[in-house]
Amino acid sequence: MNKYDIFFNEVKDLSIQINAASIKDFEGASEQEIVALENEIDFYFDSSLKTYLKHFGRKIRIKDFDLMLFTMQDILKAEKAAKEDTIKAKMNDKIRDVLDGKEYLTKTDKICFINLFDVNYYFTFINSKEENPILYGWDGAPESYSDRLTLTGNLRYELYISLLYKCNIRFQKADHLVKYQKYPDASPNYIHLDDLKWLDLFREKNIPVYSVHSDLRNLNDKVREIEVNENRIIGIQEYGEEFKKYIKTKIT
Repeated sequence: MNKYDIFFNEVKDLSIQINAASIKDFEGASEQEIVALENEIDFYFDSSLKTYLKHFGRKIRIKDFDLMLFTMQDILKAEKAAKEDTIKAKMNDKIRDVLDGKEYLTKTDKICFINLFDVNYYFTFINSKEENPILYGWDGAPESYSDRLTLTGNLRYELYISLLYKCNIRFQKADHLVKYQKYPDASPNYIHLDDLKWLDLFREKNIPVYSVHSDLRNLNDKVREIEVNENRIIGIQEYGEEFKKYIKTKIT
């Protein structure tokens, strides 16, 4: 078991713990299936993506969470659409970060499209040079937004933000939030938050989620530095504790 196995198992365990998924919502791909996919798209995955597909390559469902999830079929769909529409040629080998204008990609033959949102024709892609690849986005414009989050960092961030939204919706008493309280406690669809102690700060202070978004980039940079220096992946619970400590410094 490698460090990515540990992380993806924690994602599954947390999703099941809070009643956002069951074990049947996750189905991994075999090593032979992953190799066949690599050969078909002529792109070879590093350790993190191979491990992701081993856990979620055939199916991943986490209900009521706005996550960027993908399977082998999503990769095939995105790669096919990109090839048919000559997306790499349209990129002109250069995409600029909308935040600072710097070019962050120069060799489109080294990238793989892993997901495509049909509604706005938005591609998510990775660069082959990274073991835990950064997820980039492209919507046809010369500038595309990038938070520079890794495969594991993006899943952790999106899951965490979704939990915060659910925490706000459940524990804030403002009239405009009451209508979003979809499920009573007895419902089988109810998302259980009580055991997630790192959400206590948001219960106690009623901190709106939108007020902490500006702090996430600094926190994610800090977490990523720890991961690189210590050669490990920070899990969901540990990330929550780091976030809690970070936010406390902003409100005291």
